[in-house]
Amino acid sequence: MESMIKTGGFQIPKTLSEALQFAAKQAEQIEVQQKQLSILKPKVALFDKVMDVDEKIDIGQTAKILGLPFGRNTLFRKLKEKGVFFKNRNTLNVDILS
Repeated sequence: MESMIKTGGFQIPKTLSEALQFAAKQAEQIEVQQKQLSILKPKVALFDKVMDVDEKIDIGQTAKILGLPFGRNTLFRKLKEKGVFFKNRNTLNVDILS
């Protein structure tokens, strides 16, 4: 317990091998995070553009803007399935945005 308090719960590597393993794990975590960020960047950019628009756009226009191979009904159904819209109401589920 005392060592956890001194080190903040961080186990200091005692050998070169432990240090290299730790560094490799950290590098792997960084790669995973960078991959996740690269996937999210275009989505965040689109979301920012949509939120900056003064006018509202309907779900059909949204499907066209996104270049989706389906129309508004399919997009609406998929968004409901993902929980973006409430299943029994045609309103946005703001809880998933926070």
